[in-house]
Parts: sequence; structure tokens; C-alpha cells
Amino acid sequence: MVAPVGGDAAAIPGGDQRAVVGVVDGKSGLGTVIVVVLVAWTTDWLDGPLARLSGSDRRTWVGDHDLVFDIVVGVGLAIYLGLSGLAPLWLALTWVVLWMTIMLLHDTLPKPFGALFQGPVYVWLGIVSLIELPS
Repeated sequence: MVAPVGGDAAAIPGGDQRAVVGVVDGKSGLGTVIVVVLVAWTTDWLDGPLARLSGSDRRTWVGDHDLVFDIVVGVGLAIYLGLSGLAPLWLALTWVVLWMTIMLLHDTLPKPFGALFQGPVYVWLGIVSLIELPS
């Protein structure tokens, strides 16, 4: 494992876990982040059709919080991009604080708000991936 930016991996609680990939692996963790995002997108895309196939008409807690999970992935991605140096840290933190404030001020948010939040973060990831990943 690559040592974290400015320190030793052992100094970070859980430093051997990928949850801190932005701090521990920095830019070299980009491939891992892309895989995690693709898995998250795939499971997000599949959960609705699979739930409908079950034939049950009841809503689950997971289904009721789908937008929250989507935004958590977006927040994690924004934090990774900022901590790894793939985006200006001030921009990533401003984006996260802005959206966390919006979420705290509103009980529920329409689904388009999730896309509005995530879109720019995913576009940034796509651009960074094209530039940073070796060919």
C-alpha cells in the first residue's frame, strides 16, 4: 500500500481499508475509486428492477433512502477528489458543505436534486480519469 499523503498508513485508524483511499493512496487510488463507483452505479441501477421483480408492493427502508445513498456516494467521491489532489480541496469541501446544508434544511428532496448534486462530481471524475489513468 502507498503511504498516505504526509504520513504513515499505520497512523490512520483503519488505514489498511479502502474507505480512506483518498488519504492513503491519493491519485494512485483512482482505479480503485472507479471500480467502487461502477459497482455503486450498477447496484443502484439494479435495485429498482429487482425490487419490482419480487412482486411485493411494499416499500423498504433502503428504497425510501435511495437518494440519501446516492448523495453519500457523491459526497465520498467529492472528498476523495479533494483529498487526493485530483480536484481543488476548497472546491470539493465547498461542494460537500453546500449539499449537506441543503439536505439538512429539507426533510425530503426530489430525485432530480440527486442528479444535480452528483452530475458535476461524476463528470469531474470522468475528466480526471481520462487525463490521469495510463493508456
